[in-house]
Amino acid sequence: MVFKLYCAGKPLLAIGAAHLVEEGMIQLDAPLSRDFREFATLGKEDLTYRQVLNHTAGLHRLFALHMARLTVASRHRAVVNEPLPPDWIPGVQSGYSEYSAWHALGTAVEHITGEPLGSWLRHTVLDPIESKTMFVCIDHEELRELQPKLGVNFDLSGPEPVPFLFDRSEQFITEWNPSFGAYGSARDLMSMFRAMLDCLDDKASGPVSPSVAREFWGSGHGAIWDHTYKAPYDFALGVAFDLNTSWGCASCSTTSFGQSGLAGSAFGFADPEAGIAAAVVLNGFIPSAHVFGERRQRVVEALYTDFGIGGTS
Repeated sequence: MVFKLYCAGKPLLAIGAAHLVEEGMIQLDAPLSRDFREFATLGKEDLTYRQVLNHTAGLHRLFALHMARLTVASRHRAVVNEPLPPDWIPGVQSGYSEYSAWHALGTAVEHITGEPLGSWLRHTVLDPIESKTMFVCIDHEELRELQPKLGVNFDLSGPEPVPFLFDRSEQFITEWNPSFGAYGSARDLMSMFRAMLDCLDDKASGPVSPSVAREFWGSGHGAIWDHTYKAPYDFALGVAFDLNTSWGCASCSTTSFGQSGLAGSAFGFADPEAGIAAAVVLNGFIPSAHVFGERRQRVVEALYTDFGIGGTS
């Protein structure tokens, strides 16, 4: 089954950005506004690709739940007109961006490549890693093929499960949304993290070279207070880093990296020291940071135990 992955799909665009770095079409320490001219306003003029990708740009105040209620055009205007927080120091402070950073990055990538984002990600990233049922910004023809495979997420916060039927609507599935609009299966998500892990290995092959992969997800900026999560967090470029610290998963190494979506209902991760990549897609949403964090920790620890690597009871 294919489910909406929400923010768990964010690394897909990060891999695409890594490919453009490989091709010399993006410089990580250059202003993103060079490729997205409308973005050069209200303090955002000098924000770099690196700062956007590692969540230190100050683009964390437009939340996904609010943006989901807007049209794509209204979201675009909101991102363009979003000012940086007062006294924000880009590259030094951290604020996980649910929406704005990936909207800006996706827009820049379209301007650079001259192609629709969804089709470009398909032939540049998804086809090479043989991910057939993962997509973002899908077209209507592809939707008809995948419609029978689409599952439903459920809100479990009330006395009875409530289905997120809008996740299966044509409007939401085909809209331009690189921030939290990815769909796929657990296998797709695992394949994406497996490919990222392979890129770090000089002997393996992947969508980008080991040197670029190490630049993106081989290290983080260090654990600092995150203004969205209200806790210390470490980010590499496009993923959370050091999941021992960032996710509180005791068995994960300090070089592990991953990404969650919809309060942890979908997440994937890779651990270079353990040599593993894994993904989990649960179609039950629990809107509680404490509950979803504990559930994710327990599932990850169980996976390490099952892999025979370790784990805690």
